[in-house]
Amino acid sequence: MSDEQPKSKTEMALVSQVAEFPDAHDIGKRMLELFSAVTTVVSKLDSYECTNQDQAEIGTGQLANVTQLVKEIDKERVGFVTPFNRVVKTINTGFKLMSEPLAQAKQRVNREITSWRQAERARIDKENREREAKEKALRDKQLADIRAGKAAADRLVAVEREQELDKPTGAQGAHERTIWKYEIMDPDQVPRELCQPAPTLINARVQQAKQSGVGIDTVLIPGIRVYEDTQIVTRTGK
Repeated sequence: MSDEQPKSKTEMALVSQVAEFPDAHDIGKRMLELFSAVTTVVSKLDSYECTNQDQAEIGTGQLANVTQLVKEIDKERVGFVTPFNRVVKTINTGFKLMSEPLAQAKQRVNREITSWRQAERARIDKENREREAKEKALRDKQLADIRAGKAAADRLVAVEREQELDKPTGAQGAHERTIWKYEIMDPDQVPRELCQPAPTLINARVQQAKQSGVGIDTVLIPGIRVYEDTQIVTRTGK
């Protein structure tokens, strides 16, 4: 145990009261004396017989001794028990004073932990909402880019179709058309919206599905709608 002494006046007073606790050896010694006295009196009373006035007077005197011994025993009991009760009360008070600040400290730490957990949950929820909003904005932009790319592709197909109709060569099954092509000079400089999705790969997937003989409604590509488009192809006669 620590040799550190209590510092407050209350702690010093409590320890002093406990230090005054009756010595158990003295109590035991006194109880043995009283047991001996009780044994002597009871022995005399067990052999007592009253057959005349003298014996009645002797019995009356012995009863007075019993009464006196009972009072003495009760007095000794109170004398021994009272300090015990006082010390027990003092001990309970002292340990209560020890427990209260610990309980208060425990409550304070629990409050701090609870407050932090609530703040942490709020922070995580906010980050999740912000991340989901960014992801949605990115998806919306990608969808818009896809739609814009499809519209541009549709316009290009329409222009090519017009050129095919307007520039026949006269040869059977052959015609001339003008198309625009491109060459990637620096891939790192190409805008993101022009990088994905890859039309060639998508078209290959669609054509593969068509050649497999499945229904068009069963072709499922995330973010893409597969549909039929009718084109007019003209050929000149002989």
